[in-house]
Amino acid sequence: MRTRKFIVMAALIAAPMPAMAQEELLAQALTYSTTPFESIAYWLLVFLSSLVIGLAVGWRRERQLSNELRDSEARHQNLTDSQGDVVVRKGANGVVTTVNQAFCTTFGVTKDGVEGTLFHPPIDTSTARGLIGTFSGAETKSFRVRYEQRLKTASGWRWFLWDDYPIRNDAGELLEIQSAGRDITDQKQIEEDLRQARDMAERANRSKSAFLATMSHEIRTPMNGILGMANLLMDTEQSDEQETYTRAVKDSGDALLSLINDILDYSKIEAGQVRLEKLNFDVRRTVESVAELLSPRAHEKGIQIIAVPSQDLPLEVRGDEGRLRQVILNLAGNAVKFTQQGGIGIYVSVEKGLNPVTLRFEVVDTGVGVSDDATTHIFDEFSQADDRTSRKYGGTGLGLAISKRIVDAMGGEIGIESVVGEGSTFWFTVKLETVTAAVPLPLPPVGASEVMVVSDSSIVAPALGLQLEALNFRPLAFNSIAAAFADLERRPEARFHTVLYDIGLTATKPDVPVELLAEFEPLAEARRIVVITPEQRRNLDEYLESGFDGYLIKPVRQSSLQKILSPALDGADSAGLATAHVETEEKATQSMRILLAEDNEINSLLATSLLKKQGHKVDHVVNGREAVEAAIQVTYDIILMDVQMPEVDGHEATRQIRAIDGPGRDVPIVALTANAMSEDKHMCIEVGMNDFLPKPFVAQDLMDMLSRWTEPSGDTDDQGAAATG
Repeated sequence: MRTRKFIVMAALIAAPMPAMAQEELLAQALTYSTTPFESIAYWLLVFLSSLVIGLAVGWRRERQLSNELRDSEARHQNLTDSQGDVVVRKGANGVVTTVNQAFCTTFGVTKDGVEGTLFHPPIDTSTARGLIGTFSGAETKSFRVRYEQRLKTASGWRWFLWDDYPIRNDAGELLEIQSAGRDITDQKQIEEDLRQARDMAERANRSKSAFLATMSHEIRTPMNGILGMANLLMDTEQSDEQETYTRAVKDSGDALLSLINDILDYSKIEAGQVRLEKLNFDVRRTVESVAELLSPRAHEKGIQIIAVPSQDLPLEVRGDEGRLRQVILNLAGNAVKFTQQGGIGIYVSVEKGLNPVTLRFEVVDTGVGVSDDATTHIFDEFSQADDRTSRKYGGTGLGLAISKRIVDAMGGEIGIESVVGEGSTFWFTVKLETVTAAVPLPLPPVGASEVMVVSDSSIVAPALGLQLEALNFRPLAFNSIAAAFADLERRPEARFHTVLYDIGLTATKPDVPVELLAEFEPLAEARRIVVITPEQRRNLDEYLESGFDGYLIKPVRQSSLQKILSPALDGADSAGLATAHVETEEKATQSMRILLAEDNEINSLLATSLLKKQGHKVDHVVNGREAVEAAIQVTYDIILMDVQMPEVDGHEATRQIRAIDGPGRDVPIVALTANAMSEDKHMCIEVGMNDFLPKPFVAQDLMDMLSRWTEPSGDTDDQGAAATG
């Protein structure tokens, strides 16, 4: 019986079996009676069997975990090796603890030869920091430290981008640094190639800019003489044949100058050299001045041109007036070129916003129009509507491309709507800061708001109507006085405060005697204002003697129209306008003492002739040193200073004049230069000059500039006057 118990116990120890089987054997063994010795032996045997079983199970688990760890390390090693990045781990003492195969292959070493050493590949110390994984920055940071190094590898010098990752224990103590490096040699080469290409492009741009500036000066200097002398020659007595030849010289010179301006401006914009200025200006005057500038050319072709600003325009805005004027001039100049009959209207209105305000400009013409196919590329560089138009009208095809670049820079859009044979509308928008908002205009008194407009022009009549409505007047338009009589005979109760009569471009007198207006009841009390071109002003005395009470010059300015209608607004005496007009003309013709510093003989002759024809006294010097000496000895009203002169240039001469101890230091100095780049203007202003007049210039440009710096501030426009009678 005892033997059987021990056999069962031995079986439990020697032959591990399922738990249920063990329980059955143990139960059988326990059913037998035992002595104390047998009980002790039995329990000792149970303890030993449990211990053996526990050790066996633990050993098997440890072996399993060891295999899993070894497999994990192998997978990790394979992963790091397959990535291609070199990986190295270092302890706190700088000793390499492990590397991957990519590290060994890259630097031509073995794992056994590197691990446990202070190995570090040779480094180009002129391009990077110290050794890999030096713990720099990692002592206080829990994230990676990134840097670049140029190292010597088994295949030569290579660039690496390193990421150092700190490895810490649970207490946060830094144990190791793992450094992963990626070969970026090809990327660095691409960056170097791009840098060299950029430097070459910048040098090319600087060379191009210098070349353009030089050529601009060299071409504009003789162009100033050609155009200036042609203008002077046209003012002399000539035969018809001589006048034809002189005009041909002038027109050819103007065309050449336009080409030069387009090419220079496009080159500046393409090179990113256009800087938008921030100055306060009146946008009404801007569009009106463009219309006035183009009116002689338009009138020569027998077409009208007008400018119509809307009533809600801000009184003053802030932006780049020069660039805005350039866009309007490009579009309106093209309209004049491509229009043979009818006319051109320049409209400006508020599209949206208060500050900033978005203004919409429209240039409407009755010209040849543009086909649908051409409108898709008309704003591209060197583009024309078609080859036939290009041959007939000429041009570089850059004006519209330049306009688009400028409008884009000013935060706006540009576009075209056109019908072949009927005309085109070029429009664009710009965003400007509002300085002074629009102010509502007063309403005319009851009975004084009706104005009759008589004009056979499909351009002038609606334009005057819009301008009158903007001033709160009520216009009624007719294409002739006879048509007005016929209409008003059916409405004898009608009464008009003012009649605006537009003399046609080729007409010399009204189609109906003016005295008949006074005999016609609806017009008996009306003031009669004749609207004429600057060229028709020579007949002004005839118009006034025939019965007109005043006049307006086309293109009519809004401010001039408001002045001529002022008696209806505030009861002002109309004679005062004529008096003010005469005083302004007398003021403008007062003689001034002017110093001209110009080394070019032809240009000095031209400027001197223009100034003396206006009654001014001119002292001429040929370099900056003489200009400074003259400014010390004489107090001038204004100094016209060429920039490029021998001995002392215009910039240095200006600095020296501004340093003079006396009244001469404050004299207005205006740069006369053939350098037309915007940076040239900024340089002149920075050295102390007051204004900038690029060559070539015409007599009116010179006179306008003198007026800006010699007349007191105030409105001096010669757009309209009322007769004293």
